[in-house]
Amino acid sequence: ICTQTGEYRHRIPQPYRISPFGRKYYLTSYALQNKSSNVRSAALGRCWGVDIDCSVFRFYKMLAHGYGIETPELDLLLKDKHAFREELATTIQNLQYDKTGLIKKCITRMGFGARETSYYDYKAEKQKGALQAIIKNKEDRDRLTEHPLWVGLKVTYKQIKARVVKDEYS
Repeated sequence: ICTQTGEYRHRIPQPYRISPFGRKYYLTSYALQNKSSNVRSAALGRCWGVDIDCSVFRFYKMLAHGYGIETPELDLLLKDKHAFREELATTIQNLQYDKTGLIKKCITRMGFGARETSYYDYKAEKQKGALQAIIKNKEDRDRLTEHPLWVGLKVTYKQIKARVVKDEYS
């Protein structure tokens, strides 16, 4: 979102190739967050004030806005990510340190499509899962994944993904 105009229109092209199986592979990254303010200004005009910490969430917000999807939990996260993480951190009771750091990792992994539940890896002969690797205690994981903010954010991501897939492949 442009902080100056409130518009969602500023886009930077991302070159990609499509594999024989239909998956997109991005060829390069323009990664403006790593560039100087002069480069960001040249690329984005007055709208280069980007919150890098929330960039993936702003991307989801832009997609949701384009599809007309309501995003109350995502709006709360974008408004105050620290308060959002602190609230979810209350679900972790079996650890005394860096709870918000763990929540940040969980939210980020969810945003990139990581599975919420664990699965059995027969090759490694053990249970695996993105959340399980971060929050080891099952009761803490269950409390997190049942929290209304988590559930709402997950629903929003699923709605956005469904629309993107529908538009891309239908």
